[in-house]
Amino acid sequence: LAYKSLEHRVLMMEYTLRQKGEISLRDGKITAGEDVIDGSEELVDRIKDVFGGTATIFNGDLRVSTNVRKDDGTRAVGTKLTGPAWDAVLRENKTYSGEVPILGEKYYTYYLPLRDSSGTTIGILYAGVKKEEFMKEYSAMVRDVVIASVILLLLFCTMVYIYSKK
Repeated sequence: LAYKSLEHRVLMMEYTLRQKGEISLRDGKITAGEDVIDGSEELVDRIKDVFGGTATIFNGDLRVSTNVRKDDGTRAVGTKLTGPAWDAVLRENKTYSGEVPILGEKYYTYYLPLRDSSGTTIGILYAGVKKEEFMKEYSAMVRDVVIASVILLLLFCTMVYIYSKK
C-alpha cells in the first residue's frame, strides 16, 4: 500500500517535469524545458502539500531539491544517496522501493531513474514517508474499518431481529 502510493507520487513528479519540456543536463544542472531544477523547491514542496511525506530530486546521486529536513530544520540539499537505492537506480538503472534510513529515521521509499531524452539516467526522483507516520495512519484506518464493520453488523442483526418478529 505504501509503495504503490509512493510510486504514484514519483510518477506525478516525472509527469510534471516532462510537461515543462525536455529533461536534460545543462551546465551540470538538471533542466526541464527552460526551468533549472537544481535548487528549485517548487515541485518537491507541491508534492508534500498534495500527498504528504517527502520528495527529492537528485542530480546523479546528489540531492539538489528536497523537502527532507535535517535536525536543524534546513533542507538536506547537498547530501548524497547511498546504499541499495543507489545500487538499483544508478548501477542497475531500475526503480527501487524499500525501507531506508534517512538522516537516522526509517522511511518507506520509492526511487525512479530520471532519464534525459536519450534514455541516459541523469538523476533520481524520490518520494518517501516516515515509517512511524505511515504506521500510525494505517493503524487508524484499520481501527476505523473495524468500528464501521461492528456498527454495520449490529445494524444488520437489529434489522434481522425486527424482520423476524414481524
